[in-house]
Amino acid sequence: MPITTSNTALRVFRDSGAPEDNTDYTTLVVVHGWGWKASVFKKLYFVAKQSNVRIVSAVRRDYPGGVSYTAEEQAALRRLASTPRSPDTEAEMAAFMRKHAHDVYHFLVDFIEQAQIPPAQGSRGGIILAGWSMGAASVTALLAHAGSYPVRSISLSAYLKRAVMFDVSNIFFGYGTPTNVELYHPLHDPTLDGAEKLTAFDHWVTSYFEHGDVMVKGAEALQSRVSRDVQPTSTLSRLTPEEIAELTYPPATFPTSSDFLSMIAGVMHGTYAATKEHAFYPPEGVEDLRSVCLRIVWCDRSFWETPWSAYLLSKELAQARNEGKHMRDIEVVRLTGGNHFAHWDTPEKVFKAFVGSNSIVE
Repeated sequence: MPITTSNTALRVFRDSGAPEDNTDYTTLVVVHGWGWKASVFKKLYFVAKQSNVRIVSAVRRDYPGGVSYTAEEQAALRRLASTPRSPDTEAEMAAFMRKHAHDVYHFLVDFIEQAQIPPAQGSRGGIILAGWSMGAASVTALLAHAGSYPVRSISLSAYLKRAVMFDVSNIFFGYGTPTNVELYHPLHDPTLDGAEKLTAFDHWVTSYFEHGDVMVKGAEALQSRVSRDVQPTSTLSRLTPEEIAELTYPPATFPTSSDFLSMIAGVMHGTYAATKEHAFYPPEGVEDLRSVCLRIVWCDRSFWETPWSAYLLSKELAQARNEGKHMRDIEVVRLTGGNHFAHWDTPEKVFKAFVGSNSIVE
């Protein structure tokens, strides 16, 4: 029976329920990004059903169906988003991210207890947790704070077998922007006012770009403006008004929103960089969730921030391995031909990237 309720800070938006006549199925839990509701994953449900995979979409805080931040929490985010960086602000934002990690942990354990899903046994059973775009911060937070979670009747380590960061901007890795080339970004366009910036961003971030060989040339290969007559057109341009209303949540993109404020504060105070460091390179002696494989999936026709992340990440991981650094099992997976909304335009490929084993998904 599908689970429809949760008493945690994250909430269940939709649960496909257990596949029929299957007692060792895998459960895929997906977390949405900035400004888009959990319904954005609806096309994955049909693909998952054909593959005997249970799929659950989670609602983050301050989204419809989710738990609102308190007035005190919102005031703290406003203050942190406008306060210069200091050891105190770093510690406060670290505590904010730790609280979110515990929210994710309790959401998963509660779901396991209610749904009684099968534990991980090799390639069968267990949970794959995938966070898209800003939702990937939920993934790194969970992994980074392993060892701090309370003991419950269910051990998450017996269930969580893979974590996925799906098409993630450089800011959620703690990476900066290129310094050797000038790249366009609609949110930083001085010719647009606030509302125009958000409208332009929605079309831009859902467009298809024609980057060069990013893994060889780095930033010089990135394209930041959409080519004229590019095909396919942006995902947003092909959505009906009814679909736009169903999938988007504009209030989350406003400068006063908790998502916007936490994003600004997370960059300003080094929170995303520190969280990534702890998630990728867990301290020796911390074994809880240590065996969870991390897949980083990037789409090679997405907006420039995600291939730029893949380039920097590949270099970082290669150096860490050469230095013998104590690190998690991390895979970088390229999804060819996909934009930032590949889960809508090509859900079969995205599903394969989440649950499969190939390093290139074509």
